[in-house]
Amino acid sequence: SFQDLQGVAIDDKYFYLADDMANKIYVWEGLPDKNTNPKFVISADGPGQLSSDGIYLVNAAPGDKTPGGDVRIYRINSLSSQSRPISLGGAGKFNRPLCALVSRNHLFLADYGINRALIWNNIEDAIAGKNADVVLGAENLQDTNPEIGKNKLFWPSSMAFDGSYLWV
Repeated sequence: SFQDLQGVAIDDKYFYLADDMANKIYVWEGLPDKNTNPKFVISADGPGQLSSDGIYLVNAAPGDKTPGGDVRIYRINSLSSQSRPISLGGAGKFNRPLCALVSRNHLFLADYGINRALIWNNIEDAIAGKNADVVLGAENLQDTNPEIGKNKLFWPSSMAFDGSYLWV
């Protein structure tokens, strides 16, 4: 049974559900039915939205349990119940990242608390600790003022990317 589902994702191999209250990410091979147990369960503090491109599983953890929040990246080819993510940060880097999206080797992040969207053209650059290639809704990475207006974002919380267009 689930307590507080916050995220769902699917790729060619796995189906994922994030349960915030249970601090778990459940992973099934293919689509489960009511009688299918997860292949494995990953412990994760406050998991939120999930995204997978078949290479990476990305988890936006908005920060109820981690100050500032975190973005966690798992390599799918090594997923198991003992998997430990690559952490992109916490306090000082983000403020309540509500959505992290991986697509076509890009990483997109809705940084809700700082009113911006961050984009890395190569997810490996984000993993290596490099700054985002694009900042939407702010002048630069140091601009943390909430504003409403042209070229600004106010509490971005979700994203979608179809390969050409990004919706925030």
